[in-house]
Amino acid sequence: MKKISVAIDFKNNAYELLNEAVSYCQKFKAELNNVHIDQEQKIDIANPLSLSTPYNSEEDILQTKVNRYVVQQSKNKVEDLLKHLDTSKLNITINIKVDAIDNGLK
Repeated sequence: MKKISVAIDFKNNAYELLNEAVSYCQKFKAELNNVHIDQEQKIDIANPLSLSTPYNSEEDILQTKVNRYVVQQSKNKVEDLLKHLDTSKLNITINIKVDAIDNGLK
């Protein structure tokens, strides 16, 4: 099965790009793979949290919660774009990755 991957960045032309990809997928009977990488800065923690785990640092735990939120928001944006297109009979995959930018902690 053919696959067409589209990198979505939610700029002005994201809808047109996705629409074009959907057309190609329908024409070539291909799967549509949407990829979005969201860059989030590592958040600074002023005071230590009262979380205890021997395997993860407190800042890693908090960053993981932020990343889950970012992934969900990104997925919602991609799904919202797809709602406006005729995607019938298409197999669609949505891949979201958070690229954490580590600026260190205070």
